[in-house]
Amino acid sequence: MKKINFLYFCILIVFLPFSALLGNVLEYKTTISGSQVFWVTHWYEPILVVSFLFLVFSCFRKKITDTHLLQLLSLVLIIFGIISAVFISPSIRRGFEGFRFTILPVLFFVIAMLFSFTNQERHKLIKIYLIVSSIVAFWAIIERFLPEKYWNTAGLINPGVIFGWGWHGAGGFVQSASFLGGPNQLASYLLPALFIVLYKLQKSLNGKALARNLYLVLFSILFLSIVLTYSRSAIIGMIVGLLVWFIYFSREKFLIYSVITLSVLSIALIWILSPQNGFANTVTHGGQTGHQTALVETMIELKNRTLQKPAELFLGSGLGTAGPLVIKYGNGFISESWYLQLALEIGLFGLAVWLWFMVSILKKLWGDKERGLFLSLLSVSIAAIFLHTWADNPAISYSLFILLGATLGTTWQKES
Repeated sequence: MKKINFLYFCILIVFLPFSALLGNVLEYKTTISGSQVFWVTHWYEPILVVSFLFLVFSCFRKKITDTHLLQLLSLVLIIFGIISAVFISPSIRRGFEGFRFTILPVLFFVIAMLFSFTNQERHKLIKIYLIVSSIVAFWAIIERFLPEKYWNTAGLINPGVIFGWGWHGAGGFVQSASFLGGPNQLASYLLPALFIVLYKLQKSLNGKALARNLYLVLFSILFLSIVLTYSRSAIIGMIVGLLVWFIYFSREKFLIYSVITLSVLSIALIWILSPQNGFANTVTHGGQTGHQTALVETMIELKNRTLQKPAELFLGSGLGTAGPLVIKYGNGFISESWYLQLALEIGLFGLAVWLWFMVSILKKLWGDKERGLFLSLLSVSIAAIFLHTWADNPAISYSLFILLGATLGTTWQKES
């Protein structure tokens, strides 16, 4: 079972960043129904549930007695998520759709952690993710030399479907999207790869020049690809991660000069690629009305719950009542921020457990000196302050939680 599960994770990490493109191609180029397309592109979810049930009945109960806080917190999130979906959400169907967006990454974490992969298997998972993310990042640069909306004009995707390069703009600056379809999804997906490669680059400085140059090239491609998405949330996460790196982990001059050079080059690229006199408009994305409206509506709702519905403030209005699913159902709040989404959906209780869960993972990674993954999680978590990053992008939420679970499961196994 362990080998099958490892293979499942390997295939999934390769598949996830291309799943949105595959779904759009299948819907346009084949005659299969929308529900069939959904299960073709979400084939991994039933397997995930079966794997989780296997763990519950075989090893979870045995390990829960001597395990650390992470497994307990993940179990609380999963159980409370089920309660929220069944008893609190407006309907069970909507609740479990919300469960998929909000809690499913935690199941990946639990499974990867409790299967206790070997250190060699963990490194293979990280290597696969780095190879795939490098391909995705490289394409984000290549596509800027292709016609806008090339996926559509090539006849692969319905001409009216918003997907990929040419559909998204920050002011007058066209944002890269690569295979993921949207710039924010692409940028957050590449953030962990950037910091894992930075960690490997630092370790290679005293080694062979070939390895150092390879990691420097990969780091540069990832850095520029994130900038070319002009996802402000991801760029803020990247800046915070780099500052933490240089303040606490390494002040290697070679790395500092490399980051400064890439930063200057990135600003110059945005300046050149922006329309005439359009740099300021690019920085503001042409206005902040949507974000401001979402923030105001969310804060008003939380205030109303504080005064009139304290139980709903504490337990939330149910999974699926905030975030991306609101577009489908037409009622609820698109809070933009992941943390405000949690406050609305699973209340202050669920938000507190999530934050405790994240802080516990970060603390464990810091203690184990897993610097690349520490900064990966930190940067994506910072980006999630400004967007519902974890819910909007399964490519990053599932991939990163698999890597985190596999890494912490390996260290837990050593400690036991």
